[in-house]
Amino acid sequence: MLLTLGRFQLNVKIWPFLLFLSSLCLLLALGQWQLQRAEYKNTRQVQLDQAAQVQASQLTAEYLKEQAEESYLDKPILISGSVNLDNIWFVENKIMNHQLGVECIVAIKLDHNSTLSSEKAEYVLVNLGWLPVDKNRIPAFSTQDLPLNVTELNARITKPNHNLFMSEEIHQRLGYKFIQQVNLEQISKHAKIDLLPILAVVDKKSLMAFQPNWQPIVMPAQKHYGYAVQWFGLALALCIIIIIKAVKWKKPIN
Repeated sequence: MLLTLGRFQLNVKIWPFLLFLSSLCLLLALGQWQLQRAEYKNTRQVQLDQAAQVQASQLTAEYLKEQAEESYLDKPILISGSVNLDNIWFVENKIMNHQLGVECIVAIKLDHNSTLSSEKAEYVLVNLGWLPVDKNRIPAFSTQDLPLNVTELNARITKPNHNLFMSEEIHQRLGYKFIQQVNLEQISKHAKIDLLPILAVVDKKSLMAFQPNWQPIVMPAQKHYGYAVQWFGLALALCIIIIIKAVKWKKPIN
């Protein structure tokens, strides 16, 4: 189909035009999605900065029950209790500074220092940070590295990430228990303990931490803005190419 607009002639072919239109919509949608991700990361960073300014509270079951989940996530807490050396897990395939390692997860039995607390034992899972592994993928770890009791351990409240493509099974190798991701229900069932519905992550203030590896924001907003510019730039380049290929200048008739 040939369209004439003044001295311009536009040669339109249905299938190439539909391919161009769908490609353009896809590129614009990807650019818009990156802008939305950047806005989310900016909002998330503000939330993290605000949470960091809050004074750390002693962790108890009542502390979590007294407020909504979105109110206590990312907040600093203090953990006091006894370390359960029989319940230690290692999250595999964690990279830090281009080196393969694991993250050490322990169960800590909380001290009952509140009059509202029941006599029922309450445990919280704590991510103590990153550890390197040897060629057999065994962590450089000994239970002697951990104290039997902790007092006011500095940590942040998080929720475990769930990946549908990762296994939730617990497997043992050379006396160590390994997992692909933290599943509170699975770990609680395996260890036969009642866990609070959070994962505490130690920060750099903690003397008990190995190498803190908590990254609530993996890709900053600036990178998303950069990707958005790339997608929009590709959309613009596609339009220019189509215009050059499809539009012809009609020569005047003498």
